[in-house]
Amino acid sequence: MSVVDYKGFGGVRLSADQLGDDNDPAVLLIPDAGQSREAWRDVAEALVLSGRRVVSLDLRGHGQSEWPRERRDELAPHIEDLRAVLAQMGSRPPVVAGRRGGWVAAQALAVDGAHLAGGLVLVDMPVDECPSIDGEGRDFDPSALGAFVPGDIKAQLLEAAPRVAVPTLVVHGGLGPAACTAGSAAFDAALPVGERVDNDDADMAFAAGHTEAFLGQLLEFLEGGSPREATLFQAGSD
Repeated sequence: MSVVDYKGFGGVRLSADQLGDDNDPAVLLIPDAGQSREAWRDVAEALVLSGRRVVSLDLRGHGQSEWPRERRDELAPHIEDLRAVLAQMGSRPPVVAGRRGGWVAAQALAVDGAHLAGGLVLVDMPVDECPSIDGEGRDFDPSALGAFVPGDIKAQLLEAAPRVAVPTLVVHGGLGPAACTAGSAAFDAALPVGERVDNDDADMAFAAGHTEAFLGQLLEFLEGGSPREATLFQAGSD
């Protein structure tokens, strides 16, 4: 594992762990506000064992990433940060995965997303505002969630969904807070290339609680859209 830095919006330094072989297809993991990149550790290690390069990012103001001098508790800088990081990750677009980090990822990929990412995975992403939180998971600070609660997240996500032009896997856990999923059906239906998977007996609330079933679904999605061996196209002969 190595630590890499990216230049985010406004020149803010964003820190990330990089795991796996540089030649393997990449997955970019986005934590929630209030979490560091450690929240995805279990998933990152499993992905590496399955032949993926993993970049696990700290959001601005979290973990080892820096805050700008003018602090802005809103989504817009995070969205631009993600677009900047994706543009610096090389020629083979990565698959992006997140939970509340999906609020950032979905909007970031709604503009020229196919040039930035090869796919999107949304894990129990609340589509409606969700002020309550159970506080489980690694390194979680509920006070930081304010940066991830814009005025009308549902309207923003429903506007972004039809423009997310990358294959998208939406995973829902049956034990997630029902109050936070009322808008999920509309969002899922609006995705141009979307696949929904329900894990009725699993709690997908935080990365640390991911199940083997979820990892199997994730790897199946990754192999379908971003296989380890890039497809070679050769001109046919007459």
